[in-house]
Amino acid sequence: MRKVTRQAMCALNVEQSFNSKNTRVSGDTLYLFGNPIIRIVRNTRGYIEEYRLSMCGHGTNTTRDRLNGFSRYYWINRGPSFFQNKGRQYISEKTDTGFSAALEIDPSDVIVLDSGGKIVEIERHS
Repeated sequence: MRKVTRQAMCALNVEQSFNSKNTRVSGDTLYLFGNPIIRIVRNTRGYIEEYRLSMCGHGTNTTRDRLNGFSRYYWINRGPSFFQNKGRQYISEKTDTGFSAALEIDPSDVIVLDSGGKIVEIERHS
């Protein structure tokens, strides 16, 4: 995990403002090049209801680093993992027996996770 990714995750965790080159945290949202790639959704009582992750159309190494850094920070290697193979983007979840099957995603899709880091829905935007 890159240093800026770690710093951004710390700021996002406490909803503290952070800005470093291409990465910015404002409240419950992490932006990469101005695109909201991670958003924490809370219910009216302030509890985390879901997480919304997206590559915002950019399946780059930096985008995957931020998304994977988020997953590792929040779920210590138990959350989903984003990767690329032959130019295509994928997400996979870890289970007690290892990784689940990889799901191909479009870089414009929004991945909705529950508070435990499990995939609830993939909103297709391609």
